[in-house]
Order: sequence, then structure tokens, then C-alpha cells
Amino acid sequence: MCGLVGHVLATAPAADVAAVAAGSQLLAHRGPDGSGQVDLPHCSLAHRRLSIIDLEGSPQPWFSDCGRYCMVFNGEIYNYQELRKELQARNHVFRSSGDTEVLMKLFVEYGEACLEKLNGMFAFAVWDRQEKSLFLARDRLGEKPLYYAEGKEQLAFASELPALGHFDFIERRLDARAVSDYFAHQFIGQERSIWSGIRKLPPAHKLWWRNGRTEISRYWQLPLREDRIGNQTDWCEELRFLLEDSVRMRLRADVPLGVFLSGGLDSSLVAGVVKALGQDVRAFTMGFRDGSYDESTEAQEAARLLGIEQKLEFADRDEPEQLDRILDAFGEPYADPSAVPTWNLCRFARKDVTVALSGDGVDELFGGYRRYYARWLLRRLPLPPHWLQGGLMERLVQALPETASYYGNNPVKKLKLLYGMISRMAQSPGD
Repeated sequence: MCGLVGHVLATAPAADVAAVAAGSQLLAHRGPDGSGQVDLPHCSLAHRRLSIIDLEGSPQPWFSDCGRYCMVFNGEIYNYQELRKELQARNHVFRSSGDTEVLMKLFVEYGEACLEKLNGMFAFAVWDRQEKSLFLARDRLGEKPLYYAEGKEQLAFASELPALGHFDFIERRLDARAVSDYFAHQFIGQERSIWSGIRKLPPAHKLWWRNGRTEISRYWQLPLREDRIGNQTDWCEELRFLLEDSVRMRLRADVPLGVFLSGGLDSSLVAGVVKALGQDVRAFTMGFRDGSYDESTEAQEAARLLGIEQKLEFADRDEPEQLDRILDAFGEPYADPSAVPTWNLCRFARKDVTVALSGDGVDELFGGYRRYYARWLLRRLPLPPHWLQGGLMERLVQALPETASYYGNNPVKKLKLLYGMISRMAQSPGD
């Protein structure tokens, strides 16, 4: 990952270069391989780089050949090689081999319409020195973060909340709605942040800042089609093609790559595709001494069947000193307990590789978790009797103890979740 921070003003002669530099320092952990800052009239941009493609080239901030545009970019454009050929056919000449220059030339050629051509994870900013305008964009699913804050005829942006902490115009007051969202959902979603004066640019959105005014709009919408033609065999073949094509593009790197392997279908499929594509696979697994959490046995079996190298490390659950570092990395409240093993796994894998592929999100997409099946089943059964929906039964279920292994593969947790689902469906049977 890389990091970016910037500040633009409509009328003042100089941006707050000191605040930008201080923000860049706070992003150093995101980009250990290089840094740069450009201070222009009305604009200051800084970048921290983690080198994955074109290791020696592509320094940022990056200027267009004509000098009109200056860009900072966090992420990776997976289809940059195909886009490079398209641009070369339109007489563009390249001086680097990375995706940064491809993105810049694509913006010069197509403007904001370049977003329609991008396959990747990204957050980037382009300053137009001629028009004195700023363009921000975030990838379709919001893999890369991008925060921004507006003031009187000025705007600041960064990859992380702390990097905006040195700008005097930004209000530092808790957002009451964001606090409520956090306690309701265990994270702060949509465009809010924990601070009322700072917003997230939502996924699949672009932002124009011109003459001190901001315009935000969506550039992509997930297509939902219910009229799919074909059968299960056709859909499986399409899924196979999409998975292989997706993994192939993500293997484009000039640094060592690995795979996070849990033993589940998602990570095992990713590892299997990497192996089938003829790439050397190094799998990394985080195990637990507590059997209710541990999936290392399944991961070892998957590695054996795939014939790939695996590195396994066991994590101790009692590491409270790590929580401060993890919470600092998020920058705002976030209550997903999987953050702890993910942090440990990344730290473990970083000793050998720079980039790792994972299978996150597959269970949510395909309904892999048992709770989805439970809800599907309950909606097709008659509601339970009233005595099971509340009163004494509710008190009995809630009184069941939550042991140390409650948040693992624990039957008490599953019973409480099931009962909560029944109660909600009884209260809102149409939902």
C-alpha cells in the first residue's frame, strides 16, 4: 500500500505545506520505499510509496508530460498493461514501465471517463495547474481509503485520518451519528468518519473541487441482473474464467507474492489458481492454540493437496500490547475481532513477501456462512410459538455464559445468534 496527502486552496497563494509534510510523516508506514512532496501555488501534494511494480521508476508526485497535471496515486491498476497498449496506439510515449504513468496518461487522454476503463484498487488525486482544480477518485468497492475535509475555499485529503490532524481548519469534534453507527454495526460506514469535519469519499465515487466548490458523484453502479440465461454448468465456467483472469492480473508484480491460506474454499481456490498458472506459491497460515478458533489443520491439508509450500505460525491470543497499534492503524473505532489475527498474519508474511492474495468476501458473496442458510430456512418455516420468542426463553438464552472461547466456533454463540434472528423475524416478519 502507498499513502497520499494533499491540500488545495482557491485564493490563498500557498497551501499549508507544513501540515502536508507532517501528514506524510504519519503515513510513512504505508510507504517505506520512497517519498516525495511537491509544493505549487494553491496546492501541495505528498506521497509515500510501497514499490510493487517498476521498483526503481515511477516516483510520485507524478507530472504529466505537458506539465499541466500533477498526480498522487495509491493502489494498483491491474489491467495497466492492456491500457498501456491502447495508449501507445494513440501515440503516447512512455518513460516508465509502471501503472502510475499509465494512469496519468489515461487521465490526460480521457479525463474523468478514464474511470470506466480501470480494473484495480485505487485512490488518486490529480491537480490541474491550469484550471486550478482537483480531481479525486476511489475504486469501485472502496478497497483503498480516501478521506477529505472541506474548509472555506480549501480542501485537504489523505489516505488515513491521522494524516489530516495538522490542518487548523478541520473541526475535531466527534460525529454523534458516526458513534451511533459504530455501536450499531461495529464499524463506521458510508461517507462518515468518527470526526464531524472529515468525510470518506464513498466507493465508486469521484470528486471535483473547482473554485472552492465541491461536486461529488457516483461513476459506477453494481449491475444486478435477474434474467441470467444459462445453467449451473455455464455459471461455473464463467466463475472459473473470472477467477483465473482476476488472479492472473493480480500476479503482475516485481516483488515476491504469497497467498493467505485458511483451508477454506475461497483461499484454497486462490492458491490453486496461482499454482495452476505456473507460479511459485508460498502460503501463509495463522494458527491458534485454542481449537475453537484454529483452522490450521484444514490449511495444512489444503497445502498438501495443492502441493504448495506453506509457512505456519501460531498466535497467542493474549497480546493486549498489539491492540494500540492495530487501533492506531484504523484511525477510528472498528470492532471486527478478525483484525487481530489478520494483523499478525500480515506481519508474519511480510518477512518473506511484499504482496499477498487472499479470499476475503467470498462467503458474503455466495452465502457461505451458516447464518445465511439459517435465515433462508427460517423464512420458509412457520414462526415459532410466542413462548419461544420472548419472556422466560429470552432470559434463559441471554443468561448462558460467554466463555473465553465464545467468539470462536462456539455453540453458545450460535444459539444466541439463532435466537436473535428468530426474535427479529418475529418482530418484522416481512423483512
